[in-house]
Amino acid sequence: MEGWGEFGRTEVIDNTLNPDFVRKYILDYFFEEKQNLRFDVYDIDSKSPDLAKHATDLNDFLGQVYCTLGEIVGSPASRLEKPLGGIPGKKCGTIILSAEELGNCRDYATMQFCANKLDKKDFFGKSDPFMVFYRSNEDGTFTICHKTEVVKNTLN
Repeated sequence: MEGWGEFGRTEVIDNTLNPDFVRKYILDYFFEEKQNLRFDVYDIDSKSPDLAKHATDLNDFLGQVYCTLGEIVGSPASRLEKPLGGIPGKKCGTIILSAEELGNCRDYATMQFCANKLDKKDFFGKSDPFMVFYRSNEDGTFTICHKTEVVKNTLN
């Protein structure tokens, strides 16, 4: 399949075999059209944004999957789970893709959060706290929608 163009990249999640990506992408879905998608997964060990440098290093390529937007939208709860492939003779793990229909709601809220007297988790220092926001799905599961920045060395 030639003629692929990069649409977007998730954030980099350090040192995990089970990343839960937060970044979302908005795509127009056309019921009557086949919209082919390809997802490539890489281990990024350098700061270079040039994927060609990672793509030529077989140690950085973790796998890929092909599907259509219709497959994702048409899956139960609009959640498609597929095995990653692309490396002959190797199991590359699984990718879970989900979709949700966006309404035309333009409402927004401004919120501010703080925390006080958090538990000390670092052996020699304080804590390095951050917050994770989830939203509930219709099937009773939760999806991460935002992670705050880490605030270093504080209990407040």
